[in-house]
Amino acid sequence: MLKTLAIAAGLAVAALPAAAEITVSDVRVTSESSSISSNALDFWPNLERDLRQKIAQGISDLADSEGWIVEVMIGNVALDGSTMLSNGAFNELTGEVAFRERGHALPRERFTLTYTAETGELGVVPENAQILDPSRTEFYDALLDAFAGGVVARIRDF
Repeated sequence: MLKTLAIAAGLAVAALPAAAEITVSDVRVTSESSSISSNALDFWPNLERDLRQKIAQGISDLADSEGWIVEVMIGNVALDGSTMLSNGAFNELTGEVAFRERGHALPRERFTLTYTAETGELGVVPENAQILDPSRTEFYDALLDAFAGGVVARIRDF
């Protein structure tokens, strides 16, 4: 009997400036095979699009054609540390995130986000309870939701 826990850790490389809420004109997510240390794109070819959509949904109220650009470079997709996925299942997602002002080449903010989903033994289970293991798609959605939520939170705190 397993349960799923999402554990998040974000490592900031630069301090956040004290400013008013920013607007966002574009969200760019890349995970080119040369930058991702996994065969994840073989199993999840829409990974970039799906993550971009989840981030964009979380900041739809901040949309402005003159706003900042959010760039995400997915760098690691793994299953328990192994970057070669045998059936597409994964429980680790890491990416570099940058906030860049429109018209500027260098980001003003850059940080790494890492999310891991873990399974563990359940404690006391009520009688007649039905326990279901999460599917690959549920892990995928949970990790992308958590990652997107981390990006959105940082945008809103920027």
